[in-house]
Amino acid sequence: MNFKELVDEVSSRSGVGTGAVKKVLDATFATVADKVAAGTPVRFKGFGTFLLREAKKGEPSRVVFRQWLTDDQKQSKKEDREARRAAVTN
Repeated sequence: MNFKELVDEVSSRSGVGTGAVKKVLDATFATVADKVAAGTPVRFKGFGTFLLREAKKGEPSRVVFRQWLTDDQKQSKKEDREARRAAVTN
């Protein structure tokens, strides 16, 4: 999904015009980027966390997203990983 598609989807679900949704999303993403760049993790409960990962010597710092998974999602991800490994070894 790209930004325009996100704007359209949020607009459709909320009944708010696309112009207003775009302004809110622009401000949201700018705020997240500013906070993370300043070293403050941004947490969205039930979604995940954006944070600045300290760089190893000689490498640039980078922003990472850490997703928090439900137990069902963790199990599904584990099963997918095991299936991929089995396919490689067979």
